[in-house]
Amino acid sequence: MKNFKSKGKYPFINPLIVTKDGGIVDGQHRYQACEINHWQVEFIQLPFTSSELHSKKCIEKIKSIKKQQSEKLDEWFRENNVDFEVRLTSCSSDDRIRLFYSNMDQFKTDKEYWEKFGEIYVLSSNNFYNKEILIELFTSSKKDREYIMTEEERMKLSKMPNKIKIYRGMSIDEEASGNYGISWTLEKNVAKMFATTYLHNYDTHELRHIVKELTISKEKVVAYFTSREEKEIIYIASR
Repeated sequence: MKNFKSKGKYPFINPLIVTKDGGIVDGQHRYQACEINHWQVEFIQLPFTSSELHSKKCIEKIKSIKKQQSEKLDEWFRENNVDFEVRLTSCSSDDRIRLFYSNMDQFKTDKEYWEKFGEIYVLSSNNFYNKEILIELFTSSKKDREYIMTEEERMKLSKMPNKIKIYRGMSIDEEASGNYGISWTLEKNVAKMFATTYLHNYDTHELRHIVKELTISKEKVVAYFTSREEKEIIYIASR
């Protein structure tokens, strides 16, 4: 575990959330910013170890802390008239998609919309909760949608075969409904991780999970993201 001591000032209202044995649960990007700028890091330590993260009590505690942090941040944003761009980068990863959605008319060009949406999406978590909003954002009629991906991601997608095998970790309820989430992966092991050990499955953590496999046409791929090293495919299944 990293040593949470450095010189300078910690600029965030929402401290990191860490386990009793020092694992970062929430705030990895904030921690990296502090490392780069040599700022002092502030954190809230859970009364749970890393091995206890998926217990109901631990998850409920994390949700409670993050809710309080979001409320404090919103109050600070209002009091200081913080602009939209700063709010997007400073808020919790759980809140970014809804904040983007409520301010998406602020972008001057379609290209700017897609570039910022791609950037924000890969910095967000617990996106199953925001599925309907995400579908609306991903299926926008705005032009230049390819700019949601980086040039490298666009190139890699173009080189994929016409038929692609994709995987998704999901609850048995999701699988039975056929109303799947939009985040898939080219790697079965990644899907297995989301099905079994991914901490941010707050909405379905008490349900049994499986790995779903589909073969789709490449033309059905909405976007391909590599920045989280998950080989993520955005696929919106027909309803």
